[in-house]
Amino acid sequence: MRVIHFSTTDYGGAYKAAERISKSMQMYGIESELFVRTKTNPNSSGKEIFTRKYQYIISKIKNVGNLFLSEGEVISDYFGTDISSLPEVRKADIIFLHWVNSFISYRDVEKLLKSGKHVVWVMHDMWLFTGGCHCDQYCGSYERGCGKCPMLRFGFSQDKSRKNFLRKKKMLADTNMRLVSPSRWLTECAQKSDITNKLRIYQIANPIDRNIFKPKKDIQNLKRRYKLPLDKKIILFGAMKSETDSNKGISSLEKAMKSFENQKYVLAVFGNKGNLRLNLKIDIISLGIIKDEEKLADIYNCADVFVAPSNQESFGYTVCEALSCGTPVAAYRVGGIIDQIIHKKNGFLAEKGNESELKEGIEWCLSHGKNTEYIGENDMMQTGKKYFALCEKIINRRE
Repeated sequence: MRVIHFSTTDYGGAYKAAERISKSMQMYGIESELFVRTKTNPNSSGKEIFTRKYQYIISKIKNVGNLFLSEGEVISDYFGTDISSLPEVRKADIIFLHWVNSFISYRDVEKLLKSGKHVVWVMHDMWLFTGGCHCDQYCGSYERGCGKCPMLRFGFSQDKSRKNFLRKKKMLADTNMRLVSPSRWLTECAQKSDITNKLRIYQIANPIDRNIFKPKKDIQNLKRRYKLPLDKKIILFGAMKSETDSNKGISSLEKAMKSFENQKYVLAVFGNKGNLRLNLKIDIISLGIIKDEEKLADIYNCADVFVAPSNQESFGYTVCEALSCGTPVAAYRVGGIIDQIIHKKNGFLAEKGNESELKEGIEWCLSHGKNTEYIGENDMMQTGKKYFALCEKIINRRE
């Protein structure tokens, strides 16, 4: 069985999921390869799809065109790369599309589907079934076909979001595209959109390597290695672009922690290049962007609690990683996080936007300590088995 995956870049949460899914398939005996438009990390397993520099340049020029047609968070992918004729695609039994914005256009997806290949789209956010946003901020307009988009400067009934919605609906109409969702919440959302509600949706949680993300014993030495205090409780927060992405909930974190005293606690932060500017009484330690997974697992182990104040989250890899290291998580009761945290067992679920409850959750986690009993059932082999079963169903037409 030969499978290939496509993702735009080799960084970010969606790529992390794509890479781990491909590896989980390999562990279960599937011949699986991952291709990207842009490779930035020589250690990532994603292979560059373009063999000649001019092809990459043309793709980037097309991306500029897409950015011109997009507006803010409403993304339009009218220009892209035709992958249907690539030798790798022709040899493959199944094609998996991940986060392919600015790489594979609406028309390119249609060509791929018309080629007769089995195509599976793994949803890492809401983009596929909305009028262009990756996160609808609970707008819910995709349930009505979009239009009058609050994210657009001038939203009206036939605005860009409505046109994008209709274009996606046309793209997937009368096709055998299959979808994979990493959470119950994202599955339920996709079932409410006219773009995706007639397609088969399989729910498979994103995998995690529990040989890396696991509880460790010598925590004191780990703290010394990363210059973390030995005499204070460590509250950990991590998210990419958290200062500019309001969905990551940095303002909620600040409000929830405003009463924490410096002599007892410290806030450690990863995922940002610079220092977070928060109005808190406690010290903030910036750990920067952590690409090495072993180091990231060490940091989770050093923490007494991980805080995930996101307003919306399709899956929540940081939550999954922290829990796998036995570190309790305080988070809002949203999205895919609900599938992972068992309230007052391995963490605390606060009502969305309630900073007082989030504070209570942080304190609960700090007082109850580490927990290795509830760490989920999505290790690499388990996930590989589920994807193997899905691929068998598709190839043998036993769905």
